Amino acid sequence: MKTINFLYILFCIQALTGGLYAQTYQSPLNIGTKNTSFTYSNTQNTVNLSNSYGRSTNEAVYVFTLNTSMEVIMRNCNSSVSDTYMYLLDALKNLIVSNDDYSGAGCCSNTYHSYIKRQLPAGTYYLVCEGYSSNGNITTNITGTSNVPVLYVSLNIWSAFLTDINQTIQLSAMIVPSDATNKNVTWSSSNTSIATVSNTGLVTAKAEGQAFVTVTTQEGGYSATATINVTVPSHTTLVDIGAKTENFTYTDNKHG
Repeated sequence: MKTINFLYILFCIQALTGGLYAQTYQSPLNIGTKNTSFTYSNTQNTVNLSNSYGRSTNEAVYVFTLNTSMEVIMRNCNSSVSDTYMYLLDALKNLIVSNDDYSGAGCCSNTYHSYIKRQLPAGTYYLVCEGYSSNGNITTNITGTSNVPVLYVSLNIWSAFLTDINQTIQLSAMIVPSDATNKNVTWSSSNTSIATVSNTGLVTAKAEGQAFVTVTTQEGGYSATATINVTVPSHTTLVDIGAKTENFTYTDNKHG
């Protein structure tokens, strides 16, 4: 009986002093499962929460699940707490990355507010937000942008023969899958004195010879190449010098 009473008293002391701080950490605010791009914003007063991770201050803990790969931006912009700290954890609550102050691209107006930008594969993630040295209102903004990765690229033409200088042919890049997020490509020619290519894939013949035109995806660096052959046929000019009935000699100073 004394043992039971002692454990009960210990339980009460821990609850009053924040010793049982695992409640918030183990029961985070679930913002749901995301299949497509999303935006989420929430403000919590950490005075009313508990401390279960990181620094000695209380924290707001969120959990979300991605069903597809996304670029996720997490920020504490517009928080009343002047200096925040942020931790991103995986499904097993192992630390992926953390941030204190941030002054780079996309930062909050108060650079003491945390910022994390990460390309995340499908899975479950925890986000822990807390004051660096004090409790109060912390605003958490989470933005996810769906990313469909490029698998490969091909061309509409693999080989072409151009028979005149300045003749053109249009190459087109076909990216797989067709709904890939980043479809940016670059074009290049192995020999621009033979054939040039514009940033839209338009090939122009410049001289006789062979050149290889390549398209390369910005994401993944996948490439495809077309062989361009430029062959300009020689032209023969026929000159009528009239009918002849006797031996004759003819000289033409205009034609070779």
